[in-house]
Amino acid sequence: DVWGYTDETGIEYAIVGYEYGTYIFNTMSVEFELVADIIGPSSGDYYYHRDYKMLGDYLYIVNEMYGGDIGMQVIDLSPLPNNSPIQLETYNQMSQSHNLWIDTDSELAFVEHQTGDNIHIVDISNPSSPEYAGTFGNQALNCHDIFTRDNIAYISEGWSYRFGIYDISNL
Repeated sequence: DVWGYTDETGIEYAIVGYEYGTYIFNTMSVEFELVADIIGPSSGDYYYHRDYKMLGDYLYIVNEMYGGDIGMQVIDLSPLPNNSPIQLETYNQMSQSHNLWIDTDSELAFVEHQTGDNIHIVDISNPSSPEYAGTFGNQALNCHDIFTRDNIAYISEGWSYRFGIYDISNL
């Protein structure tokens, strides 16, 4: 996957997944300067799938691979452009994930998770200390993508061939 970030000076960065982790490039430099190489899990997935979302200056990374640093990686991009991003402690109360959605109003991350917890919910209001906030349990089986707005979750339920709409006001 790819994502983007603009720092407080207006410099734009490309966030790009690759086999061994995540590259962050300065797209405003003449030759797309590599400013960070964030190593992540890198085995067990033919496609090397990673997904990215942002909340403020924080980048959240999930992936489907096994290996070191498994879970949801948290990267502070605020030191850019003068210093390198800072990798915070990885949230490891879940492992692989195909996708991630961040509700900016509630500061909750909804992590698509396949084994026993279809959607794992994480409170990311304190990026240096994400906390487990709940689950969808057995609802939203085979979640592939999720979007939330106004306490409603809209979910593509992939292999279930369904589109689900859920009231999440009690989270």
